Amino acid sequence: SLQECRYCHRKFRFDRIAKHETRCPEAKPKPAKFDVVRNVLGGTVGERNIPAVRAMIQQGVKLPSLDVKPSMSDSSGLLKLHECPRCTRSFSAEALEKHKRHCTAQPA
Repeated sequence: SLQECRYCHRKFRFDRIAKHETRCPEAKPKPAKFDVVRNVLGGTVGERNIPAVRAMIQQGVKLPSLDVKPSMSDSSGLLKLHECPRCTRSFSAEALEKHKRHCTAQPA
């Protein structure tokens, strides 16, 4: 005789149903949906605007893109990048010296 799983409604033999129900994926709670708005605005002065931003997104309003600021800075406020003469990638002065030792690209 087969018994039905109370979560997924599949049928199993009476001696297997207990083991299945302890491992049934339908019984596990669904993972929480990632909150992009809280991730971007959390911990900033814009945190107080989270409800308004969510409402705008639900209304279908296109939000302006965020300007990404450089994370590292020197005394002038901007990081000076130097281009590798071989592969044309950009690096800080210290990183460029390390990179040049290992760069195998042909000079441009």
